[in-house]
Formats: sequence, C-alpha cells, structure tokens
Amino acid sequence: LPNNLSSLSLLRAVYLHNNSFSGEPPAEFLSLGNLQVLNLAGNSFSGGVHGRISSSLRVWDISNNEFPGDVLANFSGSSELRVINLSFNRFSGEIPAVFGEFQWLQYLWLDSNRLTGTIPSVILNCSSLVHLSAEDNFISGNIPATIGTMPELKVLSLSRNNLSGEVTASIFYNYNVSGRFNFRALRFVYLGFNALTSLIKPPNESNNTFRSNLEVLDLHENSISGIFPSWLTDFTMLTNLDLSGNYFTGNLPAE
Repeated sequence: LPNNLSSLSLLRAVYLHNNSFSGEPPAEFLSLGNLQVLNLAGNSFSGGVHGRISSSLRVWDISNNEFPGDVLANFSGSSELRVINLSFNRFSGEIPAVFGEFQWLQYLWLDSNRLTGTIPSVILNCSSLVHLSAEDNFISGNIPATIGTMPELKVLSLSRNNLSGEVTASIFYNYNVSGRFNFRALRFVYLGFNALTSLIKPPNESNNTFRSNLEVLDLHENSISGIFPSWLTDFTMLTNLDLSGNYFTGNLPAE
C-alpha cells in the first residue's frame, strides 16, 4: 500500500479485506484522526504491528494475514476500541497486558496464532467484553475462576490450547445469597481439546439457590475424571453438552 494513503485525513472507514495485498501496511493508518473502522483482513500483510492507534478507532480487523512476532509489542493508543480481530496470523508471546486498558472492548478474537503464557488477570478490566475467543493457541495454566464475574461476557472460547487444572462452576453459575442474585452472563463456553482435569461443583450452602444462563458447555477431549457431575442437571437453559473424550465413570443421573 502506498504511504500517502494516510494523507486522506477525513477517512472514517477503510475496507481492504479479501485482496492480495502484501508487505507492511502504513503505520500512519492507525493514527488517522477520524478513522473508526480499519479492515485489512484476508490479505498477506506482514511486518510489525506498531504505532499509536487513534482515539477515534472502534473496529480493527487484521485477521487472516501473516503478521508475526509478539502481539502488539510496540503498540499503544486507543482505549475506545470495541472490536479487535487478530485471528489467523503468526503472533507469538503472551496475551499483552495492554488489552486490560480497553474498558469499552466488546469483541476480542485471537484464534489460531502461536500465543503462549497464561490468561492475564488484566483481561478482567475489560468490563464491556461480550465475546472472548483465543482458540488454537498454546495458552497454558488454569482458567481464572473470576473470569465468570465479567458482567457482559456471553461467549468464552478457549478450545485447542494447553489449559489445565480445574473448571470451577463459579464461572457459569449465578448464585443467590440472601435473596440477591449475582448474575453470570455466560451462555456459550468452549473448552474442548485442552488438559483440564476436574469439574468443581458450586458451593452447597442452605441459604444459596442457583441459576445458570448457560446454553452450550463444550469440554470434549480433556482429561476430566470421576462420576458425572449431577449438578449439571440444574442448567435448565442448556441445549448442548459435550463431555466426550474424557474419563468419566459410574452411572448417569436418573433425573
């Protein structure tokens, strides 16, 4: 792309997706003062992702390219982003802490890269996040139980990673203490093809009642053992349950 494209200072949206562009896109694109949408998906762009993003940018899609290296290693800027799609590139390293600065971020796709490390706790700062997807990477460690406290999160998609340890029911259980519900927005949870080992039931306290909005729970191809978790029958909104490819034993609950 020619560098002088960035001289079009009145641009509000740039759609260059699904072409055969290559090379490194002009860094100045990101800093255009009026730009709200930048879609470079489905090309062969490479080189570094760097520069300062304009505070006007709301949607940034560079998926399906060949960007390498640490994710946003030399990146700073907009806390106004609503949509970030970095999927299907060659990004490596850990999920950067800078994502925690995007309090208005609603959709974050990081699928099919080479990401490592654990899920950073700063992701909890993204209080507007609706959809978090980082499938097909090398992310390891536990799934933070507090990820279920994100007030707007409806989709959690972390299949095909190296996640291990337990899955605690507090991720997707609403609970009522003294008449007040702490609602979990989660409806779709995809955790297949990891190394998870156990499902931890919700606390059994006489003054608590439980609800769940969960519609899909996918835990197939993990290493979860033990008897079938009978408390899953409380998930009255559940339409799809996949526990295949694990090590469950015993009988299924009658009710």
